[in-house]
Formats: sequence, C-alpha cells, structure tokens
Amino acid sequence: MADQIAGGIHAVPKRFADQGDGSYAERVEAGGRIIRAAPASLPATSTSAYASGDVLGAKMQLTGALRVAAGSGFLQDLTVALKTNGLTGALDAVLFRADPSGSTFTDNAALNVVAADLDKVIGVVNMTKITSLGGGTLYEANQLARSIKLASGQDIWMVLVWRSAPTLGSAADIAAVNANIAVD
Repeated sequence: MADQIAGGIHAVPKRFADQGDGSYAERVEAGGRIIRAAPASLPATSTSAYASGDVLGAKMQLTGALRVAAGSGFLQDLTVALKTNGLTGALDAVLFRADPSGSTFTDNAALNVVAADLDKVIGVVNMTKITSLGGGTLYEANQLARSIKLASGQDIWMVLVWRSAPTLGSAADIAAVNANIAVD
C-alpha cells in the first residue's frame, strides 16, 4: 500500500492527484518514452547485384537505443530508406542485444552469424511494407511491440539482409535507418 496516498479505506493510488475539490485527476506521463535510435554512420553499399540472403551494408550500432544500461523496451517501428527507387524485394533486419563481434558482416556477401553470437540475437524483423517514393524506396515494419531486454549497455546492433536479388543505384544507397523504441 506504499503506492497509495494516506486516507485509510478511501486511499487513492499516487497516479491520481488530489484536485483540492474532493476530486482526483489521473497523472499521465506524456512524451519522453519513445527513443528514436539511428546509427551514427551509414555503411557503404554495392552497385553489383545482390543475392537473396546477402548482407546490405554492414553491422550497424543503434547507440543509446534504450534509456538506461541493462534496460528494456519494445521496438515499435523500424524504417530503412534507400536511394534506389522502385525496389520490390523484401528486406530483413537481424537485431542483436550485444555486439556480434565474432561474426563478420560484409556487404553483398551471405549472412553468417557464428555460433558464439547466436545467443545475442533478439530476433528478425521482416520489412515487407515497401513504398516507392519517386526519389527512393522506403521499407517499414510498424506496430511491432518486439520486446527487448539488454544484459548491459544501451545499444542495439542490427544487420540488414536481402530476401530478394536487387541491384542498387549507388555505393551509398542507404539514406536512413530509424528505430522507434518504447522504453521503460
């Protein structure tokens, strides 16, 4: 009962504030609970044809993705913008709770997560909502509610993987990567 305002049998939880007229209003936290995480720099890409299962770019670190060290939250949305317009093939994002330092992720080469890094995998987000924007292509995964709990630190690592065989128009084709994370 420590979370209640004194008042005996008529105690009101602290999330309600006494309005001074015998009524109570619920306290609502607004804002500050979603973190937009993005890599500090975007990896280079290839203009040679990719195969399904190839890495797009390289490993990316989403610095400060969670509010506190060893924190938790829910990945709500993930977007990737590419400069090549009219892409139609699916893209996956493999998420890691710690740096998958034992694995090497090379652009336009097959994904290979070594056994020592498998326990760091949070999961895979399938980005199948694809929109051609005229000047590029937007990949989205929305309303995910994918739970995330880190053992230490505040960063999440990510590797993008093609599930098709596109050819990109630029060696710097990744225009933006953004993750919206609801944090505790």
